[in-house]
Amino acid sequence: IKSIDHNHLVIDGATYDTIPKDRLEDPNVDFVQTHHYENNALAMIDRIQRNCQAARGHRPYHVGEFGFLGTQSLQAVMDTVIQQRATGALLWSLRYRSREGGFYWHHEPAGGDLFKAYHWPGFEAGETYDERGMMRLLRAKAYEIRGLTPPAIPAPSSPCLVSADDGGRVSWRGSVGATCYDVQRAEWPLGAWLTVAHGVSEAQAQYQPQFTDDSTSPGKSYRYRVVARNHTGCSAPSKPSGLVRISHRTLVDELRNDSQIFLKQGKLQFRQNEARKVKEDCHRLSGDPDSAIIYHAHGRISAVRLFVYSHAEPKDIQIAFSPDCKKFEPVDPDVQRTTTFGEKVYGFLKADLYTVKPKAQDSRYVKIVFKTDAQLGRVEVEYVSAH
Repeated sequence: IKSIDHNHLVIDGATYDTIPKDRLEDPNVDFVQTHHYENNALAMIDRIQRNCQAARGHRPYHVGEFGFLGTQSLQAVMDTVIQQRATGALLWSLRYRSREGGFYWHHEPAGGDLFKAYHWPGFEAGETYDERGMMRLLRAKAYEIRGLTPPAIPAPSSPCLVSADDGGRVSWRGSVGATCYDVQRAEWPLGAWLTVAHGVSEAQAQYQPQFTDDSTSPGKSYRYRVVARNHTGCSAPSKPSGLVRISHRTLVDELRNDSQIFLKQGKLQFRQNEARKVKEDCHRLSGDPDSAIIYHAHGRISAVRLFVYSHAEPKDIQIAFSPDCKKFEPVDPDVQRTTTFGEKVYGFLKADLYTVKPKAQDSRYVKIVFKTDAQLGRVEVEYVSAH
């Protein structure tokens, strides 16, 4: 690099936790760094202090990566970085927003299987690793290391509505600094804008629509828009969606708990662990063979979609329909299997989308039966309201 551009600054990019002496003397290296994932703050601080002392007078030094400890532990680490006059530290890690709506996600198996990549400014979904507290602390320390006082956080700018479909599912790209969103709907042609949901989080579902409007009337047409909010204020509304004619309502269950389930049978387990293996899906349900869950739609069911993860071949799940929750008729689903890479390296499960329509026209209940060790990630039940 230096032979091409002698003014080009070069960081030594190796991922060790102690600076090698030869890097401090290498004329081709302008900055040195270390990475730190020690399992306690004292060990991490001790190594960082030693590195600061070794680099002082030779090369600028920064902590290239650190993390996977609690907020108080990481505050002590950042205080050490500031006190030792290192040039900075990079917390692992921050993920930004997806063009399709919501955030990109990255589960970290280290640190007790608790941590996921942070999302600014922090959300309830990250409460197990104190995401909101950690983001506030990181911002404060980012200003402190420069000798500055943090300014007030501004109100968010307008979000960008990405899509709204005929089942009431709405997606948007959020706004920097927004903590939640209000979803508004206007009936065509002359309806006023009404808020149909307050305080919706964009971090509750992974790679799925952020909101489903279950108060629509099939046959009517609507437009949607979204308003971003934080403690400072509200944004102007997003540009509205195009006109959407509703054909059905959609019951959506992200399986955080059993609040949407009508009946449970057998031994079932809600799971949040090892999200990396299941396309970052943070909430799933598994069950012993022949365990089952039943959903009740307030109208005629027209279709069901299941997002399923498993080690085995398709048909790990059986689906059956009933008009009265007494006699169920099984129906074979169409199974779309996604291509999965890295199964041997990371232990990824195969991801399948099950789609099925009932044979009977009066089905109000759908029964989902576990046949193997599959995990259910999301359930969508399309139905036409009885009202």
